[in-house]
Amino acid sequence: KIVRVDSSNDSTTNASEKCVSEDSTINIRHKSELVGDDTLSLPSFDRVLVDAECSTDGAIRHIEKRQSSSSSLARSAAWDDTNMDELVDLQKRLIESGFRLLKRGGIMVYSTCSLSAKQNEQVVLWLLEKCKDAFVIPVSFSAH
Repeated sequence: KIVRVDSSNDSTTNASEKCVSEDSTINIRHKSELVGDDTLSLPSFDRVLVDAECSTDGAIRHIEKRQSSSSSLARSAAWDDTNMDELVDLQKRLIESGFRLLKRGGIMVYSTCSLSAKQNEQVVLWLLEKCKDAFVIPVSFSAH
């Protein structure tokens, strides 16, 4: 069973739906249900993917889209230095909620499309300091 949590209630087909077989069950919940203490009443999972909202500074398609837009509003990033603390706070709440949904011995992946250490390494370090039973699993890639 796969539970997808999204920032919208739009049920259009996306990448997460394409990755599952036809007989899988997908329950779509809004992210507001999973941020905060309400996660304690939800089931726990073997695997959790937290693909957190971010500033998109590492996503070429978002950067190109902003640069090619004729609208000054669209050209400006949704997240910038003026509201970065708010974004990082959201990311911390998302990663903590994801960790609380994880079964003991489970694996959680935290990802963003940002290159910012503040949105990546520092958020993970925050979780490691807050949740003493959390740890990082080293990942390595071998060339074949």
